[in-house]
Amino acid sequence: MKKILQFIILINASFAYAQVADNNVQSLLAAENYFSSISIEKGIKKAYLTVSDDATIIFRPSPVPARSFYKKIKNDSTYLSWSPSFARISKGGDWGFTSGPFISRLSKESSQTKHGQYLSVWKKNKKGIWKLAIDAGIDHSNPKMEPKLDFLTNEGKFFKQHSVKRQQQRADIVLSTDKLFSLSLKTTGINAYNEFANDNIHILFPDAQPVIGKKNAIAFFNKQKLRITSENIATDRAFGGDYAYTYGNANLARNGKEDKFTYIRIWQLSEDHTWNVLFELFSPSESTDEV
Repeated sequence: MKKILQFIILINASFAYAQVADNNVQSLLAAENYFSSISIEKGIKKAYLTVSDDATIIFRPSPVPARSFYKKIKNDSTYLSWSPSFARISKGGDWGFTSGPFISRLSKESSQTKHGQYLSVWKKNKKGIWKLAIDAGIDHSNPKMEPKLDFLTNEGKFFKQHSVKRQQQRADIVLSTDKLFSLSLKTTGINAYNEFANDNIHILFPDAQPVIGKKNAIAFFNKQKLRITSENIATDRAFGGDYAYTYGNANLARNGKEDKFTYIRIWQLSEDHTWNVLFELFSPSESTDEV
C-alpha cells in the first residue's frame, strides 16, 4: 500500500509541472503590427529601440546587437513597412516567430520601392512583454500575388523545465541536429533537405520570391546548382519545447565561385519527435544595406 501511495504522489508531482500557457497567436501578431506602426510613424531607429532588449540580434548583414547598432546611427527618412503573413507561437506562449512581405523607400514620398521578405523571432521578457529576439530579411522583386495568411496557435500542454542545465540540454539537441544537417549538406548535397526539411519549408533567398514546400525547395537549389556548407553560431529553443532557431555562417558555392552568407533556420518538432527546418533564410554577408 505504501508503494502505491508513493507512486500516486510521484505521478501527481510529475503532472504538477504540466503547464497550459496563454499562447494565442494574436498577441504575437499584435506585437509585430505595433512594431511596424512605430516604424511608419516614428522611423526605423525608434521602432527597433522600442521592441529590442540587450539580447536582440539583427542581421546587418552579420549578426549584431540591435540596440548598440541603432543607437549609433542617425535618424533618417527611410520608409519601411511590413505585415506578417505567417506566424507561429510555442505551446509555452513565450516564444514565436513571424514572416511576411516588406517594402522600403528612401522616403515616404519616394516612388522607388524595394520589396522583400522578413523573418523575426520574438520572446517574452519577465514582464510578459514581447521583445524581438532575432530579425533579418532578404530583397526580391515585386511579388505578383498577395501572400496567403497562415497564422496558427500551437495548443497543448508542455512540461515546464525549471533547471537551467535541463534547458541547456534541450537546446543542445537542436544544436546537434543543426550540425548534423550541416554535415549532411556537405556530404550529400541538396539531398539533405529530404531528411531535414519540413514538408512545408519556406526558403527565403536573396533576389528570389519565397520558395514554399520541400519539393520546390530542392528543385530551387538544384536549379541554382548550389553547394552549401554552414557553421553554427547560436541556438535557442522555445520554453515549450516545440520550436527553436539556429543561425550561423554559410558558404554557397556554384560555378567555381564561393559566396559568404549568414543563415537562420527555424526548427519545428514533429509528431515523431524529430526536428525539421520550417524556415530557412540566407542573407549575403557582403551586403551593407542597413534596412
